[in-house]
Amino acid sequence: MAATKEQERKALEKIKKIVTDLGEDSYISMAFEGCFEIVEGNIENDFGCSMKQRAESSAAEAAKYKEMYESAVKDYEAEKRTVEELEQKVLTLEEAGVIKAILIDSKTEAIRRTEESARKIVEFADNPDSAEFKQAVQDNRHNKQLVEESEKLIQRILDTMF
Repeated sequence: MAATKEQERKALEKIKKIVTDLGEDSYISMAFEGCFEIVEGNIENDFGCSMKQRAESSAAEAAKYKEMYESAVKDYEAEKRTVEELEQKVLTLEEAGVIKAILIDSKTEAIRRTEESARKIVEFADNPDSAEFKQAVQDNRHNKQLVEESEKLIQRILDTMF
């Protein structure tokens, strides 16, 4: 037959007294630390929980969090390596500045050649069917395209620099 809550409370008081009489430094007192609170909760709430169950539950939860932590550390290390690899691929401001200067020189040269080919177009305009005129027109178009491409690349470099 199951004991009543009142019988459980009285038995608990007797056990508490026995353990208290042994003193705080007794092995039994140390082993029962926190157990009486669990028993009181069990009686009041109709639970069947033990210190062992709580310890096992805490150990399982700790293992779960340890696994999560280890997974997070691995993810962090992988992301850190990715960042380091990407940083190696990014241009420094100095490198971007050098590239910008090269592109500006290229654009300046393309403008000069565009002007030169425009001058030739005018020079050979009297004979539009000549090979020289056709070449000058072709060169002019090509150089204009180089100017536009240089401008786009210069802007792209400027966008990445700031």
